[in-house]
Amino acid sequence: MMKALTRRTVRGALALAGTVFLAASASAGDTDDDTAGDAKSSGSAEPADSDAADESGSKDADKETDDAATEPTEAPAQKAVSAGSDTELPAARPFARFWVGVAGSLDLAFATSGKDVCVLDAGGQPVASHAIYCTNPAGSDFPDRRVPIQNTALVPGRSGALDGGVKIGDVRLLVAADYAITGSILAGIRLGYVMNSYPGDFALNGRASFLRNVHLEARGTYVFGKDPLARVAFAPVAFAGLGFAPTDAHAQTSVAFAGVRGTTPMNAWQVGGPGLFVLGGGARYGFSSRSAFTLAWKLELAFGSASPLFAMGPELAFQVGF
Repeated sequence: MMKALTRRTVRGALALAGTVFLAASASAGDTDDDTAGDAKSSGSAEPADSDAADESGSKDADKETDDAATEPTEAPAQKAVSAGSDTELPAARPFARFWVGVAGSLDLAFATSGKDVCVLDAGGQPVASHAIYCTNPAGSDFPDRRVPIQNTALVPGRSGALDGGVKIGDVRLLVAADYAITGSILAGIRLGYVMNSYPGDFALNGRASFLRNVHLEARGTYVFGKDPLARVAFAPVAFAGLGFAPTDAHAQTSVAFAGVRGTTPMNAWQVGGPGLFVLGGGARYGFSSRSAFTLAWKLELAFGSASPLFAMGPELAFQVGF
């Protein structure tokens, strides 16, 4: 009986051991299958991700290529402008600010006409016109206001005459000084000596005698064109001035004295001023950015005397810049 129990016990232990072994083997197989499946799953996922990345990169590259192909190409000038601060507009050409030189002009004056222009009234003023005065060839006033006999001896109708029309007037020798406010606008003065002006004293109306030869004018000038003061080229100019200067027109005449045969030569002067307004224009040629020559034609209006006097004439100037 004891042996039978022992055999049953051994058989049960063997059966239990076999069952445990079979269960352990089955569990290990499942684990291996899962590991293999995970490995396969992992291995298959990596290539898929790589292919997707490659495909995405290829698409992005193709898109960039297409965008570059369809993007409009900028012209060189546009690229230069788009550079912004790296590109600057060309600067204006430098020019001289101070211009100093010499100028000269000749007046052609429009004289009025008159007869018996040398005859004076009781106050010593010309009877025919208070703007026309007579002088003898030496330049002194005629008739002499201190000796009334000259005036009373004049023969009516033969006491001097002035024909109207254009007469040779004053010659002006000037120093021209200007300051360039901009590359086209200059402001300055003209100061100088006036030749061929009225030589007497009476028409000066109390002004100092040296003023008969003084020209003083403030002038503004505009030079047309792009950077005209800095270029070697012709440029149109226009100017206007206001100042103090004599303006005259004269012609030779003669007078007859009662009881004296023949006539005596005299000069008849139409005197304008002392105010002077100038307007003119012409051409300026720049030899360089530091020297220039100007040829212009000007119109003058002399005011301040008994009647205004108009004149015109050429003006030449040469200046250097600093």
